[in-house]
Amino acid sequence: ADKGGILVREGAEVSSGQCRDRLSTGALVEELERVADRIRYKRIYGSGPDEGWVALRIMAKDLLARPEGLWEVVGGGDKGGILAREGIETASPACPERLPKGALVQQLQLSDLRLHFSRLTGSGPSSGWVSI
Repeated sequence: ADKGGILVREGAEVSSGQCRDRLSTGALVEELERVADRIRYKRIYGSGPDEGWVALRIMAKDLLARPEGLWEVVGGGDKGGILAREGIETASPACPERLPKGALVQQLQLSDLRLHFSRLTGSGPSSGWVSI
């Protein structure tokens, strides 16, 4: 039966204490350390414990997968971020805020060198178009 997310433990050992909350389905995490088939993570997006240990697989079933279409803003640090626009055209209106360096975005569409995104972390527009 589905228990609503992934069991999180306080340590790498399966005998270590369980965290009260589970890591939500669809959460995005950063791997901090790996011991055998378990990782210590830092939660970036979603709900559940901020940090903890989770299994990568249980009984041949994957619990975590590397996301596709995830982008990190690496430019625009000297300008407060990169310019995002409301439409695909480079002449479309600019969003009121820039997308800051370090923000993580989910790819919604890729057309030539234009990326339609939904922001996952950081500040700035919740969605828009940027040049890549």
